[in-house]
Amino acid sequence: MHFPSKRSLILALLVGVAPCVVAQSADRQFQFAEHLEKSGDTPFALLEYKRFVFQSPKDPRAAQAHRKIADIYFGYLKDIPSGKSSLATLIKDFPKSPEAIEAQEILNLFAIHRDADEKLLLDFLEGRRLAQTGNVKGAVSKLKGFAANSPDPNLEAAALLEAGRLELRELKKPQDAITTLEQLVKKYPKREEVNEALFLTGEAWEKLDASGSKAIRAYDLVAANKGPFQQKAIAAVKRLKDAQNLPKHQFDTKLASEYKSVRTDYNSDTMIVTIEVSSGATTEALKATMEKALFEAIPKRRDPKHHIVVSAYYSYPITEAGGVNWKVGSDPRFTVKKMKAEDAVKTILFDIFK
Repeated sequence: MHFPSKRSLILALLVGVAPCVVAQSADRQFQFAEHLEKSGDTPFALLEYKRFVFQSPKDPRAAQAHRKIADIYFGYLKDIPSGKSSLATLIKDFPKSPEAIEAQEILNLFAIHRDADEKLLLDFLEGRRLAQTGNVKGAVSKLKGFAANSPDPNLEAAALLEAGRLELRELKKPQDAITTLEQLVKKYPKREEVNEALFLTGEAWEKLDASGSKAIRAYDLVAANKGPFQQKAIAAVKRLKDAQNLPKHQFDTKLASEYKSVRTDYNSDTMIVTIEVSSGATTEALKATMEKALFEAIPKRRDPKHHIVVSAYYSYPITEAGGVNWKVGSDPRFTVKKMKAEDAVKTILFDIFK
């Protein structure tokens, strides 16, 4: 645990006795406090934030200063009563500020989890403080450590979500972010944080998968649920599909049947997929099934510019059912071959002796 040095305690006395000894503009004073905090001079940062709220109590940034004072009490000094007191002052003096909302959320955490290990709660708050001061690696480490030991699902989910967000957007490590966010999605699939976790997963896959297909799958899951990320996900899917020149569905997906994948080959820039389908399907159902095979093959291409041919058989390689030929940027062309009587017999015999 870190403790203030004698020098910092002396400075505290000086600040308390003569807060106006050094005249500074409010801007410079607040910036200096932030600089101290980011530089790791936390005790001095605490004193400067306190001096700021004493000298500029009506300044809009005083709300931020109160919040930072509370964060330092919680995370650095492990002083919960003083931290709560700072948050209460913030709410009283700046009730309509965004910081007041955050302050109330933190006080609610302590109220809701009064029986939890206080050290774990402080670890969670310290992780968030480290991120705000620029120590993102330390924040991620603290949040992940907290999540691994937290007995509380609410806080564990929040910690994993924040850690994944930081890994993606601040550390620029999309694969690490996906791994972290998957823990949240798999462990708590019904929590409200899942939609944001999946949206962030989509962002991460955009950086890793040039085809955009994995990102689309993540965004589709978000788009299917109402919430603050639904419209963003719908827009992301449209943007990616427009960029991919993906074909539009022409047939009712409910008509599609299950099919058997026989083989996949490549001919230059064309992926060739061979499937077996049911011999009793209607023409529309057959086309819907071939279209299903086409769309399921798209994300498996070696390159997003590659074309696809789907060849369908009733019994491979005896009786052909039809096919789909899709070139990127154009509509798929479907062909259906009517089964002749002799083909039906061949199919039956082939199935018997297969």
